[in-house]
Amino acid sequence: MDQSAEMIESAVDGAGGLRTHGVGKHFGGVYAVRDVSISVGDGEIVGLIGPNGAGKTSLMNVISGVLTVDEGDIEIDGVSITSLATADCARMGVARTFQNIRIFSQLDVRQNVQVALTTALRHRASYARGLGVDDFLDILGIADVAPRKAGTLPYGTQRRLEIARALALYPRVLLLDEPAAGMNETETEALMETIRSLHDRFDFGILVIDHDLRFIMNLCQRIYVMDMGAIIAHGIPAEIRANPKVQEVYLGGRHD
Repeated sequence: MDQSAEMIESAVDGAGGLRTHGVGKHFGGVYAVRDVSISVGDGEIVGLIGPNGAGKTSLMNVISGVLTVDEGDIEIDGVSITSLATADCARMGVARTFQNIRIFSQLDVRQNVQVALTTALRHRASYARGLGVDDFLDILGIADVAPRKAGTLPYGTQRRLEIARALALYPRVLLLDEPAAGMNETETEALMETIRSLHDRFDFGILVIDHDLRFIMNLCQRIYVMDMGAIIAHGIPAEIRANPKVQEVYLGGRHD
């Protein structure tokens, strides 16, 4: 690990947030995730990049309970969530979006967020800050479409709705799987500012996967790079740009 990234990570040791320890997931003899240890501290925005098939989404699926863990341990605020199902991971504070948008298409925008908020008030009341559905819609800039059916929204607005719904869970860590996918440059810039505003307003950690390197480099404080299921580099954005292994595997001839 590069020294500057090590200093940043050591600063959050012992603090709240997400940590994985030697996590592995395999399908038959093929490892999708191999011996992965990462951390996302309170108030951090951390990036996760790598070529297609590197294991990024598989890692998010393991963290959020969509896939079971074969090796290692996952902790939220020092409490193991390794063996929990998806719903229980959410109740422990893991909220996420998906590479392929998963909203309740037949419900309106307000109802989509209400589902998450109801869950939070029932299971995460101690973390609730008195924000209502309309507050979360305002934060994501989608209050004007609150009565509309979610499935009728433009793609970029559906992405924002998915984030609003995740935010309404009052997470301890927010996992964003390609939140800028399908967005134009203007929409991407606006989304970056929105994520920064979440960072400034709330104290949870954010882990972001995206193929837009400019988006990741400008948004994240630290970045992990995966290839073939393993972490091959970790550092601040400038270190990742200059890392020869990253250039060879990701930035060189192996673009997504």
